[in-house]
Amino acid sequence: MVFSARWSENPYPVWVLKFAHQTQKSLHLQRKIKPFQIILQLFTNISAQCPIESTKKRKEDTRKKILLGALVVHLIETGYFQKEEIYKQLDKFLDKEIDRKLFGLDISEK
Repeated sequence: MVFSARWSENPYPVWVLKFAHQTQKSLHLQRKIKPFQIILQLFTNISAQCPIESTKKRKEDTRKKILLGALVVHLIETGYFQKEEIYKQLDKFLDKEIDRKLFGLDISEK
Protein backbone atom coordinates (compact mmCIF):
# COMPACT_ATOMS: atom_id res chain seq x y z
CA MET A 1 0.00 0.00 0.00
CA VAL A 2 1.62 3.22 -1.16
CA PHE A 3 0.49 6.57 0.17
CA SER A 4 1.06 9.93 -1.37
CA ALA A 5 1.72 12.88 0.91
CA ARG A 6 0.05 15.29 -1.44
CA TRP A 7 -3.54 16.15 -0.54
CA SER A 8 -4.70 16.45 -4.12
CA GLU A 9 -3.66 12.88 -4.91
CA ASN A 10 -4.81 11.31 -1.65
CA PRO A 11 -8.11 11.92 0.15
CA TYR A 12 -6.69 10.94 3.60
CA PRO A 13 -5.34 13.52 6.10
CA VAL A 14 -1.60 13.47 6.75
CA TRP A 15 -1.98 12.14 10.30
CA VAL A 16 -3.89 9.09 8.98
CA LEU A 17 -1.12 8.44 6.46
CA LYS A 18 1.57 8.71 9.16
CA PHE A 19 -0.41 6.40 11.44
CA ALA A 20 -0.83 3.86 8.62
CA HIS A 21 2.88 4.03 7.85
CA GLN A 22 3.81 3.52 11.52
CA THR A 23 1.38 0.62 11.76
CA GLN A 24 2.97 -1.02 8.73
CA LYS A 25 6.43 -0.57 10.28
CA SER A 26 5.17 -1.97 13.56
CA LEU A 27 3.65 -5.03 11.92
CA HIS A 28 6.85 -5.62 9.97
CA LEU A 29 8.92 -5.44 13.17
CA GLN A 30 6.50 -7.69 15.00
CA ARG A 31 6.91 -10.36 12.33
CA LYS A 32 10.70 -10.12 12.71
CA ILE A 33 10.60 -10.15 16.50
CA LYS A 34 8.06 -12.98 16.93
CA PRO A 35 10.58 -15.86 16.58
CA PHE A 36 12.82 -14.23 19.19
CA GLN A 37 9.86 -13.81 21.54
CA ILE A 38 9.09 -17.52 21.20
CA ILE A 39 12.70 -18.45 21.95
CA LEU A 40 12.77 -16.11 24.93
CA GLN A 41 9.57 -17.65 26.25
CA LEU A 42 11.04 -21.15 25.93
CA PHE A 43 14.18 -20.12 27.82
CA THR A 44 12.03 -18.47 30.48
CA ASN A 45 10.05 -21.67 30.93
CA ILE A 46 13.23 -23.73 31.15
CA SER A 47 14.89 -21.36 33.61
CA ALA A 48 11.73 -21.34 35.71
CA GLN A 49 11.98 -25.13 35.98
CA CYS A 50 15.72 -25.19 36.73
CA PRO A 51 15.49 -23.93 40.33
CA ILE A 52 12.83 -26.56 41.03
CA GLU A 53 14.99 -29.32 39.59
CA SER A 54 18.15 -28.10 41.30
CA THR A 55 16.31 -27.84 44.62
CA LYS A 56 15.04 -31.38 44.16
CA LYS A 57 18.56 -32.63 43.32
CA ARG A 58 20.01 -30.84 46.33
CA LYS A 59 17.38 -32.37 48.61
CA GLU A 60 18.05 -35.84 47.21
CA ASP A 61 21.81 -35.36 47.63
CA THR A 62 21.34 -34.26 51.24
CA ARG A 63 19.09 -37.23 51.91
CA LYS A 64 21.72 -39.62 50.47
CA LYS A 65 24.41 -38.11 52.70
CA ILE A 66 22.22 -38.44 55.79
CA LEU A 67 21.40 -42.05 54.99
CA LEU A 68 25.06 -42.90 54.34
CA GLY A 69 25.98 -41.26 57.62
CA ALA A 70 23.31 -43.28 59.41
CA LEU A 71 24.71 -46.44 57.81
CA VAL A 72 28.24 -45.63 59.00
CA VAL A 73 26.97 -44.96 62.54
CA HIS A 74 25.10 -48.28 62.46
CA LEU A 75 28.20 -50.13 61.24
CA ILE A 76 30.28 -48.57 64.02
CA GLU A 77 27.67 -49.52 66.63
CA THR A 78 27.48 -53.11 65.40
CA GLY A 79 31.29 -53.42 65.41
CA TYR A 80 31.70 -53.78 61.65
CA PHE A 81 33.80 -50.58 61.58
CA GLN A 82 36.15 -49.41 64.29
CA LYS A 83 35.35 -45.92 65.53
CA GLU A 84 39.04 -45.05 65.78
CA GLU A 85 39.60 -45.99 62.12
CA ILE A 86 36.68 -43.80 60.99
CA TYR A 87 38.04 -40.86 63.01
CA LYS A 88 41.50 -41.33 61.45
CA GLN A 89 39.88 -41.09 58.01
CA LEU A 90 37.83 -38.06 59.08
CA ASP A 91 41.00 -36.42 60.36
CA LYS A 92 42.56 -36.79 56.91
CA PHE A 93 39.40 -35.81 55.05
CA LEU A 94 38.02 -32.79 56.92
CA ASP A 95 39.63 -29.40 56.23
CA LYS A 96 37.13 -26.84 57.51
CA GLU A 97 37.49 -25.76 61.11
CA ILE A 98 33.74 -25.96 61.72
CA ASP A 99 33.62 -29.55 60.43
CA ARG A 100 36.59 -30.60 62.54
CA LYS A 101 34.97 -29.07 65.65
CA LEU A 102 31.78 -31.00 64.92
CA PHE A 103 33.64 -34.30 65.24
CA GLY A 104 35.88 -33.13 68.08
CA LEU A 105 39.06 -33.28 65.99
CA ASP A 106 42.13 -31.17 66.69
CA ILE A 107 41.88 -27.86 64.85
CA SER A 108 45.57 -26.91 65.00
CA GLU A 109 46.64 -29.88 62.84
CA LYS A 110 45.07 -28.62 59.62
